Amino acid sequence: MPAVTQKPPYRLLSWRRVRLGTGIIILPQRNPLVLAKELASLDELSGGRLICGIGVGYLEPEFRALGIPFTDRGARTDDYLAAMRAIWTQPNPAYQGRFVSFAGVQAHPQRNIPVVIGGESPPAYRRAVERATGWYGFNLDLNETAQALAAIRTALQRSARPQELGDLEISVTPAEPLTLEDVKRFADLGVHRLIVMPLHRMPSHLRDEHQRLCDQGRRHIYRTHLIFRGEDLDYQPAQASDL
Repeated sequence: MPAVTQKPPYRLLSWRRVRLGTGIIILPQRNPLVLAKELASLDELSGGRLICGIGVGYLEPEFRALGIPFTDRGARTDDYLAAMRAIWTQPNPAYQGRFVSFAGVQAHPQRNIPVVIGGESPPAYRRAVERATGWYGFNLDLNETAQALAAIRTALQRSARPQELGDLEISVTPAEPLTLEDVKRFADLGVHRLIVMPLHRMPSHLRDEHQRLCDQGRRHIYRTHLIFRGEDLDYQPAQASDL
């Protein structure tokens, strides 16, 4: 993933409606205080449009190369996230945890940054329910999305969700090119936001299918950010001739 916190796309920072998200930062591999400061600065520069997407990681060689115990990554993620929220929100930030502790520091700017948890596993669903404003699923089709949302509903029954987090927002990157009918089906499942995979990241057979649909003149979604609910509702299908 590009180091968006170090070299942000400044043209995006000048826009007003496009959200800027990290999808995703492997949190246990980062320094939480440095990362919290980077993200707060980026949120300030973008006018509060940042979404912080995080995950615990799944590649053991990465952790081994960094000297970080792979088995601790879940607990370390929870600890780091709590420390980052202290930096973002406390007048005199201080935190005492298993993996990170600090006191007597200043943090400016301070921001209330929405956090989205990525991953398709029971711990990821629980972490999203207990600690995040949203959940993110990558490369999912409609059936896989429905299964994930059923698991999230189970997690909501088993885990207490802090009232201040509000309703859990669901974001998904679909596995295949979208028709308008597909977009409506995702919305009916309970998905709030679709983050469309860039064409160059799609497998060749999916790119070919996308081109075939465009050539037939079918209506297609061709945006990288779609919101179904709320005042930012913004999805308008483009004709193939407009692409």
